[in-house]
Amino acid sequence: MVKVLCENSAPNIEWLIGMGMEFKYLYVSGAEEYPEYSSVTPAKPRGHSVGGGGTFFRVLKNACDKRNIHCMYQTKLKEIVTFPEGDVVGIQVESKKQTLHIKAKKAVVLACGGYASNTEMLKQYSFDKGYRAKYTGSVSHTGDGIRAGQMIGADLRCMGQIGAIPAVQRPRQKIARIAHTPGDPGYLRSDEGHYGIIAVNKKGKRFTNEAGYYNYVAYDMLLPGNLPNYLIFDEKVRTAGPMNWPPWSGNKDKDIEEGTTQKAATIRELAMKIEVDPYILEETLNNYNVNAAKGVDPEFGKTRDLAPIKTPPFYAFERIVGMHSTLGGLKINTAAQVINVNGLVIRRLYAAGETTGGTIGLNYPTAGTAIQNAICFSRIAGRNAAMETSWG
Repeated sequence: MVKVLCENSAPNIEWLIGMGMEFKYLYVSGAEEYPEYSSVTPAKPRGHSVGGGGTFFRVLKNACDKRNIHCMYQTKLKEIVTFPEGDVVGIQVESKKQTLHIKAKKAVVLACGGYASNTEMLKQYSFDKGYRAKYTGSVSHTGDGIRAGQMIGADLRCMGQIGAIPAVQRPRQKIARIAHTPGDPGYLRSDEGHYGIIAVNKKGKRFTNEAGYYNYVAYDMLLPGNLPNYLIFDEKVRTAGPMNWPPWSGNKDKDIEEGTTQKAATIRELAMKIEVDPYILEETLNNYNVNAAKGVDPEFGKTRDLAPIKTPPFYAFERIVGMHSTLGGLKINTAAQVINVNGLVIRRLYAAGETTGGTIGLNYPTAGTAIQNAICFSRIAGRNAAMETSWG
């Protein structure tokens, strides 16, 4: 499965470019610089940035519109319809409060996303990680494709695993927002400026490399004693320019007024506001500043965003563990065919993306993996479904 994913990577990029996708820059997008990966092959910039999810999706939508592909919105998959001998012949859906049966001329492809918005599935399958995290994605990812596949005997893979990331959730927001540090190697590899930022737990102590790969930082947050935790920075960071993380909702004064972001003239005062021992937080910050001035981090090996935090006022906001995707789902083969619990292909049923499990594995390795996974096996599923013979 991984071999297929890798071999299709470059062709998928060319396919997207052919539809009008414009890539902004290349970057090292995840854990490639960590020893378990860099000892195998040196890190190279392989991540392709398009400048946001909306930009990416617009190209795909335009391609559908150009080909007059009909899309039914506000439509929920309920069941997969099969012949008595097992062949998939269509689906039952609920669309705008109506139950519809849709006949499949050749096959059905499930590309319904994951189950990160389904509390019961998280409780059942990912009670140690996903159930403790807040989702940063679409509220429509409720596991419909996975459930429908299970109903006709589909097997599952890697159901307990999630892609985790630091996040914040403000009052009245349905979903959490990603809250990793600026200059984050998971988003932008650049030597332009260094930000002085530390993350501390309720004891006032650092517990991670704040500029490390976001999935690893989030897993550090899940370790006992590290929730809740707080990101602490100073006025120099706040005024450094655009940030790709949200200490502010867009209205910093309102955030401070509502208490989602704390502001103080001194670190001691800031510690009191976030209910952290002021003596320990001062000691933590002093040790960090001394080492940052030397350009070293003996505790966690931080090399990026290693700058002193000393320009008042000081700021802090609470971070939670976010979940950008679930990694588990229906078992498929390299042809994107869904496999049942007996190891047999379910005829005329294909699946791709977050509805499937096992391709990404047990740990989310780098930013963009879920997108590449979805594109790769969706294209394979589409081609193979189109080659099926019409059943009627």
